[in-house]
Amino acid sequence: MLLLVSGDQVTTNFLKTWLNINVLFNIFILNYKLKIKFLFIFSSIIIILIIQFLIFTNVLITSKDY
Repeated sequence: MLLLVSGDQVTTNFLKTWLNINVLFNIFILNYKLKIKFLFIFSSIIIILIIQFLIFTNVLITSKDY
């Protein structure tokens, strides 16, 4: 931290704001575990849809060869 303070002021301000956001995000995770579970389920559904889309496009590409 001493090197950062003696260095550029913009980077120190950026790191301070990033640390504040990180602390707020940790508090958010502690208070809203159900929302985190919902986000996890939602992201896994999105990943499954992306995999299905890739398989579908692969089927279309292979069907063009015939």
